[in-house]
Amino acid sequence: TSSSAQADSAGVADQFRDAAEKALAGHSGLEARIAARLEGAGSKLKPAEWVLLHGGIAIAATALGLLLGSGHVVLMLAGLAAGVVGPWVFLSIKRARRLAAFAAGLPDTLQLMAGSLSAGLSLAQSVDTIVREGAEPIAGEFRRAVVEGRLGVPFEDALAGVAERM
Repeated sequence: TSSSAQADSAGVADQFRDAAEKALAGHSGLEARIAARLEGAGSKLKPAEWVLLHGGIAIAATALGLLLGSGHVVLMLAGLAAGVVGPWVFLSIKRARRLAAFAAGLPDTLQLMAGSLSAGLSLAQSVDTIVREGAEPIAGEFRRAVVEGRLGVPFEDALAGVAERM
């Protein structure tokens, strides 16, 4: 029965995710903005998953405000506001930290790239070295560029994508 309960909960989660995807499908601009924010923060969530998580946080924060305020509408509204704004603030903080970590590691990464190019490696091999020996988030961004290059995206465009995201 435990496995059937897990299958039922997975089915319900899929239904909610499908409903969120359908809701976002009509608002492609919103979906793109959410995807850009999630990507900037380094999150692996999809926009539909974020909408569900964000909604759950807003509902939980509203309920918590209602419980803590013993039915006062003001604390319920404060909980709702925190539940609506809080996740966006969290994403902004994660993005800022990620950009700061990228900027802090960039000099070492460029030194590693210059050294590997001086040693006779190609640009693609140099980037592959960064992926293997670099620290996050730099290694992850360059890994994405390598994967895009293997999928047929011109390498210069893949590296331009790294610059645009970071």
